[in-house]
Amino acid sequence: MPKRIIRRKIFMGDSLSDRGTLDHLKLAGFIPMSLVSGLSSKSPRGRFTNGFLWIDMVGASGIEQLEIDHWRYHLGLKDTPVEDADLADLILAKKLKRNREAFTLDDDKNILFNGARYIRTYCEGGATSADWKEKVTIKPANEGARLVVSNLADKREQLLNDDQRYKVSDQEKAETLVTEWSGANDLITVNSRPSREIADEAVKARIANIEAMIGKGYRNFVLMNLPDLGLTPRYVRKGGEEQENASDCSKYFNQQLAAEVKKLQDKYQDVFLDVFDVSSLLTEVYQDPEKYKFKKELLSTPYTESEAFKKNQENPQEKLEGMSPSEGYMFWDDVHPTADMHAWLAEKYMEKYDAVFDYRSPTIKPGEHSVDKRKEMKKLKDELGLIVPKQFEEMHCSQFPADENIYPSDEHRTKINTIINKIDCHCQKLENGDALAKSKGKVLRHLLDQIYGAKGELSKLTKILNRSAHNDVFNIHRNPKWDRFWQKNTTRTQDELRELVLAVDDALNEAKQRDEESPKVNNA
Repeated sequence: MPKRIIRRKIFMGDSLSDRGTLDHLKLAGFIPMSLVSGLSSKSPRGRFTNGFLWIDMVGASGIEQLEIDHWRYHLGLKDTPVEDADLADLILAKKLKRNREAFTLDDDKNILFNGARYIRTYCEGGATSADWKEKVTIKPANEGARLVVSNLADKREQLLNDDQRYKVSDQEKAETLVTEWSGANDLITVNSRPSREIADEAVKARIANIEAMIGKGYRNFVLMNLPDLGLTPRYVRKGGEEQENASDCSKYFNQQLAAEVKKLQDKYQDVFLDVFDVSSLLTEVYQDPEKYKFKKELLSTPYTESEAFKKNQENPQEKLEGMSPSEGYMFWDDVHPTADMHAWLAEKYMEKYDAVFDYRSPTIKPGEHSVDKRKEMKKLKDELGLIVPKQFEEMHCSQFPADENIYPSDEHRTKINTIINKIDCHCQKLENGDALAKSKGKVLRHLLDQIYGAKGELSKLTKILNRSAHNDVFNIHRNPKWDRFWQKNTTRTQDELRELVLAVDDALNEAKQRDEESPKVNNA
């Protein structure tokens, strides 16, 4: 069965997915919510964590793959090993520069690809699944929260209004993946104590939201379940009955959500519905923190209450870069995960759904992958004089005699050229960056000129790369806090050059092995 095609993504939810929406709002039209929520003093990027969220990382990774697909399509190449080699060769031969709109994660509502809406987010800190505004409570704090926070119905209304404004077609809706994550605030923000009855209300609202979206033409949905709230610092500190109740309600919530999603799937068999099991993933980390580079003794300590956080707040560079490293901490505050946890969650989300869907560019209209279109693009490529496979092989053989055949296989040629192209793209970004980036870019460009000058001869490449290993410029981190956030001890330049070294060594070893196994000619 073919994979479902997805060209766009929509995210709905609360503070676990809020990319800065609440931070930009004003209570009563003039009071910044960043002050009310405490974000202004704790979050460097207006998110409920110490850096980027899981959605940011899903978006950035998706954009990178779309860029590769973009070039493949416009050069009329198929996604095969042979034509991947041609794609790498074409980019290297022409040194094609990327032609796209500036990519940014600063827009809390959208992430664009080549000017097209790729990701839309309808996530707001404090948002609930159900609408609690009209329901009575004797707790003033809960009543105030109920009047202020948004809910899924509010977010859906905003989404559908945008659909009309953007003139979103049924085809676009059918090729959009909607991911929704809410329910925690129903249990712990607008109600004084989690209960199974509250969980039922929240699950009911989440299912109603999906059914309403199905009625509007959307066909692909992922619902995230809740983490075990009993494991958060807030409830670990309370301990005893309160902690047990929080865990019980979280477990019950997830059981009910799974059961109701199953019913919905049986009702709408043409719709993709899945529950992403956040609970099991976070519990896995909590039970074996050292395996995931977290510290067991810090599991119940919010990063924002630590001495490390206070010290980092005094560092102006941290504020400038919008990062606050939280090494070893699982929780940012008493309920929200750190950026490190968000990164791991994003990785697991992509790992699962990259295998489920066929992601395609939102800038290519449905039907443009037809055979006629592919033939048209191939003809255009030939007319422009770009190197086609046969021409490349002829040129390659003319430049390198048989006894100097530099690549033991097309696979090695593809791999090495792809890595060189990646380094070149990185170099272009450095050359257009700040002063430090430009200085690194200048040195890297000089190295690339030597690499191109070697014309693929592996022995020359090895000597060039060995010399570059002693260049301290490549060891300088442009964004040291960002690298610490990703738990990286090496720079991107170092990583990519190391990848090239390994690829060249692998090719040399195979070529040597092939020569040793080939029959020797007896001239006697």
